[in-house]
Amino acid sequence: MILIIFTGAATGFTMSGRLKTKVRFFVELSIFISQLKIKIRFSGDTVQELLANAGGVYLLKEHLNMVLRLMEQGESFVSAWNTASEKTASVYYLAADDKNLLMQFGIGLGISDVQGQITHLELCSKLIGTRLEIMRSEAVNKMKVYRLLGVLGGVAAAVMLA
Repeated sequence: MILIIFTGAATGFTMSGRLKTKVRFFVELSIFISQLKIKIRFSGDTVQELLANAGGVYLLKEHLNMVLRLMEQGESFVSAWNTASEKTASVYYLAADDKNLLMQFGIGLGISDVQGQITHLELCSKLIGTRLEIMRSEAVNKMKVYRLLGVLGGVAAAVMLA
């Protein structure tokens, strides 16, 4: 009976953790965009070099490494970014809007001059910042609900089986 309660609680905490990870992924994406704005303005590196030298991002680094591997296998940047975005969306349980935002960010990289890139990054930064605010407020409420429902679901299942 105790095991059933703990299983329900663990499920609630797992769902809560997924939300936290999703928020963290977008925080890292926001940091990455800020770094890119500076690097694009002053370094003159290629998109591939910019991705390879990204620092301070851990969840996003997995995504960036996947893009780089696909590019090494001959895929174009946009194709590699979209493929990696599809996989990242499933790993981090991103909603369709979040996945589209991630894809749109990648599609605009490396296709214009420096000023065009800066403008694209500023737009993406605003869109991601807005989405991040919404995610954070939703996460606070949903995390509590998931935990509570997990525990209560476990207790309810234990009572029904007893």
